[in-house]
Amino acid sequence: ALEVVNDRGLTQRFEFDRVFRPGSSQADVFDHVAPVVQGCFEGRHACIFAYGQTGSGKTHTMEGPPQDRGVIFRALSELFHGKPVDSELTVKLSMLEIYNEAYRDLLSSQRTKLEVKRTKDGRNEVYGLTIVDVASLEEVQRHVEAGSLLRHTGAHDLNDRSSRSHLILSLDVECKKKDETLTAKLNLVDLAGSERLSRTGATGDRLKEAQAINKSLSSLGDVVNALAKKTQCHVPYRNSKLTYLLQDSLSRAAKVLMVVNISPLEADASETICSLAFAARCRDVELGAALARPEAAELARAKQEIRALRSRLDRLAL
Repeated sequence: ALEVVNDRGLTQRFEFDRVFRPGSSQADVFDHVAPVVQGCFEGRHACIFAYGQTGSGKTHTMEGPPQDRGVIFRALSELFHGKPVDSELTVKLSMLEIYNEAYRDLLSSQRTKLEVKRTKDGRNEVYGLTIVDVASLEEVQRHVEAGSLLRHTGAHDLNDRSSRSHLILSLDVECKKKDETLTAKLNLVDLAGSERLSRTGATGDRLKEAQAINKSLSSLGDVVNALAKKTQCHVPYRNSKLTYLLQDSLSRAAKVLMVVNISPLEADASETICSLAFAARCRDVELGAALARPEAAELARAKQEIRALRSRLDRLAL
């Protein structure tokens, strides 16, 4: 449980699966994340987010400095060093950012236009994105470090090196065992921070970036709210590039874990409460257990959408 006192002196209480104190280490955080990563060996898709206001430490949590690595590098180490005995692992890596509602490949110097399309089997795939085969942790680290340097950053009144884009690092994992081959996708997502424009003093390009960031985070909130309503069929994944790209990860076909970063400053209390309220809504979403055969969930979802569409058409016909 976590309690926050707002600017009117009222205490608000939030319940989460785990609360990390300021003295918690990167290893403490990853102990809670590791089982989600290990699920990839069993064919379970996974998505790990870092969410919070600008300057709250999301990039530190996900990447961390060389001497104290964060979730991304520890997850990669878990994949390569924690695979089951007598199994063969194949990993493919891609890395992109969403900047001003446009996809940008971070593993290529070419500015190829990227587009997300639905495949015949109901998955979202980024056409034109660089995908590389990686055989070791060191090889992945080189790609990730080089790609991170290309990510858009900028300064404003609250952060001298603020991430101005959403970072999505995707790993396609194939685990071959004696009698079966299981495949899964692991998405590691460092979201750009939510911003109150009155406090950041953003102007020009920073203002345009902040508006795009806030809009996409608002769309993510709309998706979460829709998923929480069990009677609602339509989920607005298409309202932003972020939610459309991660549609497969925000479904029963995946195990989703969100790490919410908050600021300890009293001046940030209102934004902290907003972040915690969003996290509480996410925690209330119950999609059921992630499936080792996610194609079944995708088929069921497609059938549900078709039934809902037919129902609307029937009403229009009347």
